[in-house]
Amino acid sequence: GGMQEQHRERVKSRPLILTGVILLLTVALWPAGALANTFTVAPHQDPGSCLADPNGPCTVPGDPPVPASFCTISEALASPTVQFGDTVIVYPGTYYENITMKNGVQLLGSGADMTIIDGCQNGSVVTFLVNGGPQTVISGFTIRNGLADVGGGIYMATRSNAAKNL
Repeated sequence: GGMQEQHRERVKSRPLILTGVILLLTVALWPAGALANTFTVAPHQDPGSCLADPNGPCTVPGDPPVPASFCTISEALASPTVQFGDTVIVYPGTYYENITMKNGVQLLGSGADMTIIDGCQNGSVVTFLVNGGPQTVISGFTIRNGLADVGGGIYMATRSNAAKNL
């Protein structure tokens, strides 16, 4: 009697242990970056201009203010940390730069009236090089001061990208 009951108890607990091991392996082996992340960009305290570099800290407003993930939009888009499926939230200000969109990244400004990308007449202000599909989005910006033969404001190498509320 006692030996058979112990055997039954062991057999009953095996599926539970197996489920726990599978769950643990799934979590441990889940590809890094598979879950979407949100990053922030805030302008430097002194945003500079087309002729002057920015100075000072770049912090997200709050109490207390928190350092932004990045100080420039191009720095965020070039970072290997920002990956397909991620969102970059850009706080109000004027950003004097030219940017190249990253495949599958949503770039969300704080509104076209408050978030400006100024290209300083240094080529296209925003460039889409890859077919990012509907996941590659830029929205909520004023794009100004671009200079190029084709696509001074926004240059799209392909047609399936989303530029909204600009």
